[in-house]
Amino acid sequence: MSKKKKKQKMLTDKGFQLFYGNLSTRRQLIRNIWVTAVGLVIFVAAWMQGIMNENILLLLLVVFTGSQAYQIGRNWLAWKEEKKKLDKQRREQEKQKKP
Repeated sequence: MSKKKKKQKMLTDKGFQLFYGNLSTRRQLIRNIWVTAVGLVIFVAAWMQGIMNENILLLLLVVFTGSQAYQIGRNWLAWKEEKKKLDKQRREQEKQKKP
């Protein structure tokens, strides 16, 4: 069995997983969406409290939002590709079962 297949079998799709790299692409996508929502709430709270200089806060917000948008897009595309491959495998298995 190749390393890639072993790694895919080890990925967690249910339950707790401490490390981001061990999550399936679907779970990575869900995690990124939650982190983005929580991060934006933290930025709003920091802005309202006046904790930082507004220019630095705006710069951090742009960097955070851009990186999260990239991660969400990348994980969404990978998840769709994975889903397409699984559907194709499922259809091939059904064809083999039919006489």
